[in-house]
Amino acid sequence: AAQELIDKKVVAIVGPQESGTTISAANTVTIKNKVPIISPSATSPEITTLDDNQLVFRTAPSDSFQGEIAAQTAMIKGFHSAGILYIDNAYGKGLADSFQKEFERKGGTITAIESYPDMTDEEVTKYQFDNGIEKIFKEKPKLLYLVSYPADGAKITVTMLSHLSKDYHPQLMGCDGNYG
Repeated sequence: AAQELIDKKVVAIVGPQESGTTISAANTVTIKNKVPIISPSATSPEITTLDDNQLVFRTAPSDSFQGEIAAQTAMIKGFHSAGILYIDNAYGKGLADSFQKEFERKGGTITAIESYPDMTDEEVTKYQFDNGIEKIFKEKPKLLYLVSYPADGAKITVTMLSHLSKDYHPQLMGCDGNYG
């Protein structure tokens, strides 16, 4: 789509929405054609470090800020151990990495980190999250930091119920992508 717009001689592109798509369009099309691209919602920290000749912009802050604030909030609320379950894409990895870095810097312990594939909503309905949840909960973290979108986040939350007990029920902390 970015190439089609450039072929039509646009002077700039507003969009795309997602980090991975923004990075891909910038690296394969817009930078080499010297066309600025501005995303209203791409948040991956990777965008900050692109070799972009100052042609790639975003209006939303980097996930490095959100991950840091989430980690600081977790520590302030008294959670000193956490597991991280995240969607395996630029968005998920960026948030998981920034949360982990700040949480550990503040003295917290990350007990486990698991990712799951980036899927369509239809694929999410068929995917089994039990294995990742079991790995995260094995070390009994007091907090689960969940980086997901609405459909996968909802299914993960429902799946978590069967892994909780009277003696173990960690706090769940989500991200902006969970909203919905």
